Amino acid sequence: LEHGFQPQKNLPDGKPNPEYEDMSKLGSGIYRSEDGGESWKYMNRHNRRPFYYSHIYINPFDDKLIYVLDSDFKISRDGGKTLTNLGTNAYLRRNTPVGIHGDSHAMWFDPTNKKRFYIGDDGGVALTHDHGSYIFFDNFVVSQFYAISVDMRDPYWVYGGLQDHATWGGPSRDRDRGILTDHWFRIFGGDGFHTQVDPTDWRTLYFESQNGSISRMNVETRRATFIRPRSNNIVNYKEYVIKEISKQQKEKGWGNNPFRF
Repeated sequence: LEHGFQPQKNLPDGKPNPEYEDMSKLGSGIYRSEDGGESWKYMNRHNRRPFYYSHIYINPFDDKLIYVLDSDFKISRDGGKTLTNLGTNAYLRRNTPVGIHGDSHAMWFDPTNKKRFYIGDDGGVALTHDHGSYIFFDNFVVSQFYAISVDMRDPYWVYGGLQDHATWGGPSRDRDRGILTDHWFRIFGGDGFHTQVDPTDWRTLYFESQNGSISRMNVETRRATFIRPRSNNIVNYKEYVIKEISKQQKEKGWGNNPFRF
């Protein structure tokens, strides 16, 4: 395997896999050194999406208190042996403490306070004073558009997909003193990418998201329709998806989706 020995946590029957708990079988995960890197001890197999995350921070007041930055933002109080989602005493939404967007990448510790730190993620910056309650700063202009499109109205409206922060639309001019955050509206969640407005009808917007998702929305009624090609909306589906293609996609681990991107 690409990252060494990677056993499943559970066996097919749902029981714990003894090989997963056997840390003598090295693989991808968290390693700890107590002598400046001369020797290492394998602590934990957790290593979610290493090409994107794999950032570990140590609390300057406690070397056993470490933070693993990934989609859920985890903490260890025993040097990396066990991990829990940080903020489990706070209100959670999809395993993420409210106030934190998720997909964490950066931290800054207060050198005078063990419990205070800033965390940077795909949604912006948040601050905690107690390891659980967060203040999210929504006045930073840190959004990153992949691409934008405009409609044919006068004044025109702008649409675009943000990096891991949905697809949005807003006016180019308004009756207030400048364009405000409240003038923008969220079109769809997930990763935002490209958008395109029908040049003959400003109400019709096409937008996409991760995994080849594509939809059409009436921006006046805010009603969206999923239009990604699939078996029930392709008139010649059976002609295109022949048995040989289905066999190849299953052999490659693509499941039953011939439109995998």
